[in-house]
Amino acid sequence: MVLEMKKKKSAVEEGEGEPSVKRAPTDQPMLDYLARPATTRTTLSTSRADPNPLPSAQEVKLQLGSGSTKLSMKIKSLLLCLKVESIATDQIAKEKVRQLNAGLIEAQRENVTLKAELASVDAKLKSSEGLLAHLQKDLDDAKASHSAEIGKRNWQAVWILAQADAPRTSHHEDLGGLKIVCGLL
Repeated sequence: MVLEMKKKKSAVEEGEGEPSVKRAPTDQPMLDYLARPATTRTTLSTSRADPNPLPSAQEVKLQLGSGSTKLSMKIKSLLLCLKVESIATDQIAKEKVRQLNAGLIEAQRENVTLKAELASVDAKLKSSEGLLAHLQKDLDDAKASHSAEIGKRNWQAVWILAQADAPRTSHHEDLGGLKIVCGLL
């Protein structure tokens, strides 16, 4: 069986026989079988012997063995590459998480510092408001004192003018004139 397949293969390679698409050697027995017309395939109902019988499972395993080993090695290689990529991606993700955590910690420190500065500014503002209220009270007191002083001086000026204009009469009349002058104010 294997000998026949090798003969067919060499005949096709030399240009004799049916031209076919070159395939991997492991696929050839099955492809040869499938390429035959349906009338030459072995069926359960026919009793005549097929000139090209199907290869046994063991023959197929032996022929596919080298291909499956290569395929297995390719799969293992791909799995190894995926594992390496997964580890690298995991490391990159861990590094990014570490950087984000460091940034978060730094932001929290800045937040604490800003809160302390805000509390300090707030305390200074309250102190300034207290000082401003004290200064406003002093200003109001000064205005009241100044108004009282102006009123006193005006009263004295009016008194002096009233004394100068009034004829010298009795003390009682002077007081009456003062009452009139004070009433005009």
